[in-house]
Amino acid sequence: FLVFLFWYMLPTFEKSILDKKRGNEREMVQIVWSLLDGYEERIAAGDLSPEKGRANAVKMIRNIRYGKNDANYFWINDLTPRLIMHPYRPDLEGMLVSDISDPFVKHAYDKIIEAIKESDSNYIEYTWQHNEDPSQLLPKISYVRLFKPWNWIIGTGSYVYAIQEEMNRFRMNIALMGAGILALLLFLSVWAIRQRFKTEAMRESAEAQIQNEKRKLLKIIEFLPDATFVIDKSHRVIAWNRAMEQMTGIPKDAILGKGDYEYAKPLYGHARPVLIDYVMQRDSQILTHYENFTERNGVISGEAFVPQFHNGHGGNALITASPLVDEHDQIAGAIESIRDITEQKKIEQAIRASEENYRTIFNGANEAFFIHDPETGAILDFNQKACEMCDIQNPDRIDDKITSFWKHDKPQEIEELMRRIREAAQGIDRNYEKLITNQAGRSFWVEANLKKIVLGGQDCVMAVLRDIHSRKIAEQEKTISNNNCSNLKKWRPWAN
Repeated sequence: FLVFLFWYMLPTFEKSILDKKRGNEREMVQIVWSLLDGYEERIAAGDLSPEKGRANAVKMIRNIRYGKNDANYFWINDLTPRLIMHPYRPDLEGMLVSDISDPFVKHAYDKIIEAIKESDSNYIEYTWQHNEDPSQLLPKISYVRLFKPWNWIIGTGSYVYAIQEEMNRFRMNIALMGAGILALLLFLSVWAIRQRFKTEAMRESAEAQIQNEKRKLLKIIEFLPDATFVIDKSHRVIAWNRAMEQMTGIPKDAILGKGDYEYAKPLYGHARPVLIDYVMQRDSQILTHYENFTERNGVISGEAFVPQFHNGHGGNALITASPLVDEHDQIAGAIESIRDITEQKKIEQAIRASEENYRTIFNGANEAFFIHDPETGAILDFNQKACEMCDIQNPDRIDDKITSFWKHDKPQEIEELMRRIREAAQGIDRNYEKLITNQAGRSFWVEANLKKIVLGGQDCVMAVLRDIHSRKIAEQEKTISNNNCSNLKKWRPWAN
């Protein structure tokens, strides 16, 4: 029996520990990969510029920690190879690996590039400094994965000594059990029963810890500004964020765990498949409920009329859905985000319908609207909300210059705005967020959407500005309060 323990069971359990460590690293990298994919979707949708999206991604990933004592972290490099971000080696960020004198750093990144050339994701073994101490070099095992849209490589790993410590602890337990068997041979059966229960308790404890980590991961959905929910492969709701609660009036406790398309009722009045279900079952009948349907890199978007919007009066929504996959690249669920675009659609419909109706809705809108000359940038028209946002007391006396509405101390700010206007005039819709200052000197964040329209037979650019200052401040406070959050997992906590 002892031979069986030391020659078969011990290597088996050690392999299990190592496989679990590797699997955890793979899942954590997948979470960060999914986070980058989310930013790429927002960039593709025009919500963020590529530079802003990538900067935000780097900032968030830099602060992610997980594992025992929050000792594990992530780094990013590209295929050049150039180090994009490393929380413990900021001095190397932006440098080509070929320009780095440290031979251990060169060796590590050579191995990373070799591994990625073999496969888009891989494990590597190398030597690296111990966290913030560059003088302490230790063996390390890491998992790396390529994010192709940006040619970024995301990596994380564990030091070999930490794995060995866990294995040594397990070996000690086995040794003590063997000694106990020799000393208490007559009670072997009793010991076996106790060991079985002990192992079960350890498994249950580990499972409880994993479930706790999954609950923490789901909290990240709470930070999303758009109404968002997630279902598993059985079409059961496993996440329902605060924005979704506010949009539908349905608290998460009342919807989590429900299937049979219950998530459609608060929006459409009855249970039926929606865009998130099309992701998994590809039933073309579902698409009959949507307009302007697009699919890009697995992300599906469409516009739909939502009868339950605005206290049952109905409204328009931009809906985006995408699949969530497990470590075997099998669909394990899907995520859907919903944005209310009712007022924007009303403005567009009003413009197409008639100038008179356009003016009524134009001045009654809750967002600030500006109509620009696409060549000069001159403001041809603006609504009442624009006057309130810019603190314009006498709109009849204002000229058509942009500087009459906003304070632009730097010439490059005007040049950047004109570039966006010219791009919009070419049919390229532009969405971005910016901190601006009105004529009263108040600085606040706005979300701007620029698009080409035809008004009175003339090509124009319509700018829609929404005050998002409160939301931006809340997001910044959330980011600060969660900089030390640990045990982040992928979006697919139901994959196991």
